[in-house]
Amino acid sequence: MAVEQPSFVEPYWFERELAFSEIWRLIATHALHLSWQHVGWNAAALVFVTVLFAQHFTVRTYINGVLIITTLSSLFIYGFGRPESFGGWSVLIHGWLLFGLLIEWRRANWSTRDYLIIIPLVLLLLKVGSEWLGWTFLEITPARELAIVHTAGLIAALPAFYLHRRALRQLALKDAPES
Repeated sequence: MAVEQPSFVEPYWFERELAFSEIWRLIATHALHLSWQHVGWNAAALVFVTVLFAQHFTVRTYINGVLIITTLSSLFIYGFGRPESFGGWSVLIHGWLLFGLLIEWRRANWSTRDYLIIIPLVLLLLKVGSEWLGWTFLEITPARELAIVHTAGLIAALPAFYLHRRALRQLALKDAPES
């Protein structure tokens, strides 16, 4: 990224060449930001998405989801080879939004109201698609790099959703009365 990070951020920021020798960077980088404006917008979005889907999570399943999305998205970005460095909650926010929408989709009875789930899902995909086309309102990062990191969050949400469903199924079987 073109923006210079303060020195206290450097030991935790995702740097591709250090990702596996300093493994904490895979998770820590998601909490680091380039500016206070970056922190503010991402914090507001993360709180909004968390509150929106809070009913579906315990503290344990929430932390599991965060760790899965942050780690897998960092690994995807490492494997993709670009960007060389990144930071911020936006990867987690995109993944968490898809994760929550998939949970809502799975629980839907498909009445008229339930079809509204499709609207934010389509908007999310259009937003990331527009970044792939080079359109963004952020000047901090090039659109293509945003597209890569946000797509990484979406991809990481899929195994997080699968593991979340599996964990809930196991808990239900564990608590079921024996016959």
